[in-house]
Amino acid sequence: MSSRYNAFGPYLKKRFGAIVYKVNVDAGFTCPNRDGTLGVTGCIYCNNDSFRPSECRPETPITEQIKNGIIYLTRRYKAKKFLVYFQPFTNTYAPVAELERIYREALSAPSVIGLAIGTRPDCIDEEKIELLKTLAKDYFILIEYGLQSIYDRSLRFIARGHDYRTFTDAVTMTKGRGIHIGAHIIAGFPTETRDETLAMADELSHLPVEFLKIHQLQIVKDTPLADIYSREPFYTFHYGEYLDFLVDFIERLSPEIVLQRLFATSPDSILIAPHWGKITEQIKNGIIYLTRRYKAKKFLVYFQPFTNTYAPVAELERIYREALSAPSVIGLAIGTRPDCIDEEKIELLKTLAKDYFILIEYGLQSIYDRSLRFIARGHDYRTFTDAVTMTKGRGIHIGAHIIAGFPTETRDETLAMADELSHLPVEFLKIHQLQIVKDTPLADIYSREPFYTFHYGEYLDFLVDFIERLSPEIVLQRLFATSPDSILIAPHWGKTRQEIIRDIEERFAERNAIQGSQCICCRH
Repeated sequence: MSSRYNAFGPYLKKRFGAIVYKVNVDAGFTCPNRDGTLGVTGCIYCNNDSFRPSECRPETPITEQIKNGIIYLTRRYKAKKFLVYFQPFTNTYAPVAELERIYREALSAPSVIGLAIGTRPDCIDEEKIELLKTLAKDYFILIEYGLQSIYDRSLRFIARGHDYRTFTDAVTMTKGRGIHIGAHIIAGFPTETRDETLAMADELSHLPVEFLKIHQLQIVKDTPLADIYSREPFYTFHYGEYLDFLVDFIERLSPEIVLQRLFATSPDSILIAPHWGKITEQIKNGIIYLTRRYKAKKFLVYFQPFTNTYAPVAELERIYREALSAPSVIGLAIGTRPDCIDEEKIELLKTLAKDYFILIEYGLQSIYDRSLRFIARGHDYRTFTDAVTMTKGRGIHIGAHIIAGFPTETRDETLAMADELSHLPVEFLKIHQLQIVKDTPLADIYSREPFYTFHYGEYLDFLVDFIERLSPEIVLQRLFATSPDSILIAPHWGKTRQEIIRDIEERFAERNAIQGSQCICCRH
């Protein structure tokens, strides 16, 4: 997707040769629109809790905020270098000596390569620019000016406290000093037409702005805008409409401008409008398709990509209940890792399971720790059995997902997983052959040292042998994988899904095989 536009992440990776992430910090600055200089309520849309991470609090020392952020981003995203992002309020609104102390403290942290400083264009002057110019000799320094709109009537509507000329003056003062210039705008003010908002792309493209953030107007609780909206509701972007707007805007924007943000996601606990309900829209579209194609009547919502319990419980409950509220939905299937579950999350699922079918699918992949180390899984087999033990007896259905064909296992060892799983309270199972796909570390390993992968007929025989040893009580959800040919390296079988299903059934019939006929837990 980023190849369609000039995105911030790839820009940083190309420039610094590593994955770079912003570390958000709150340095305790205020704002002239809040401290009485210009106003006391701030801009009418402003509620810093709508975008400030919960871990960023001014009472926590900056160094500690940075340290904690780096630990998290390193673990979560494998980030190697970092920009310290001064985000909440106005981060140049202090004497120069104080700013220098704060900025240099941030820059002294290990792996920090620069700063991103969010501020107002009326809170900059020559002395502050000179400080940033000095820092920019050794670091990447980005100043992000909050513009919001190029139209003075919109700036008056939001009680911004400055006009568009103030922004262009700040940009003129900043350019040519070695400081990177960014801007932040909001789309959807009721004071502008769609065409007027789109015209901001033309205007910004003629300015020395290098970075841009744009997002839809959001109305959040405890703001003057929320009061206005409650008295006189106005139109806000629908989801699909905003996607079209973004495409139109970016097509008109200079390709030299790097896009840092394209949308906003305020917490549902404070968001008034617009509620896009993207999950609801996905479910609706899926139900329409499945009803037409397969005459389906009832549905499980399947949370599949990545790790679908990897969030705070309150956020999980919001997402799960939104999914369960869709018509004809009878339950959830939740794909996750066994190291991303705990008692609080299990209790949530237990509560939902009183009224719905709840299936949690733990990605096991293998029972052998050497295989889990080989695939850099990050947990061992004991983690899986602990998660299963924690889950059983709560009314939650337990599933597992395994892969056959790791070069770290013999055929007999992989078959033995059927025996092991048959002794556990696992009710559902997905199994498929190992596939090597492009742009993965496994593909790199395979290119250097190719290893054996299943031939088609051999895999059919393996499946029959495995399923014969598997408890007949375990429900099989998947028996093979079919990655697109465009990314598949090996094995290439040249078969359609329908052909594979047919051949599996025929192989079972040829061998007169039945699930569980060789299950050691079923023998008497």
